[in-house]
Amino acid sequence: MTSHLTIKYSFLIISCFAMSLAHGNNLIHFGNQCLVQEAQLNKAKLRLDQLAQTKNLNRIKANQAQENLGYYQDKKAHLEMAITECAETTPNSAYCHQTRRQYNELNRLIKEQDNTTDIALNRDKSNLTYEINQANFHTRQANFLALCRDSDTHYAFIQNSEAYSAVCLKGENKETITCSLF
Repeated sequence: MTSHLTIKYSFLIISCFAMSLAHGNNLIHFGNQCLVQEAQLNKAKLRLDQLAQTKNLNRIKANQAQENLGYYQDKKAHLEMAITECAETTPNSAYCHQTRRQYNELNRLIKEQDNTTDIALNRDKSNLTYEINQANFHTRQANFLALCRDSDTHYAFIQNSEAYSAVCLKGENKETITCSLF
């Protein structure tokens, strides 16, 4: 009877040990999965930051093009008056030829600024895409934080020294959200 009880007790201890190892392996897997998600989120955040910077540069270009366009159009209006006077007085004078050249150059610059404004504004229409990507990112980040920082599984992972060591003591993993205590 004692032998039978010893065997049952040994089997129970081995089963608990096996379950503990399985649980430890699950926690290691959990930690590694969280690190993968965190790396993906970090890359997405970097891309969003780059998109935001590009969006701001496009807005600056569009504003600058609008300012230039206004300046050129004002200057063109003054030249139109000078061209009208030239046509009435001395159309073949050096002054009139110079005025017409300036007028033609301003027309070219105005067309160029119109194109620059259109291009910059069309690029800025990616604003909706940026906002959708940003909202998607925030949702994914909230889900990640709920699972990999604020969950009972994360707490168990942090408390399990074997799982924590296997995942967090490699490279720079200790600095990640997944491996942080808070």
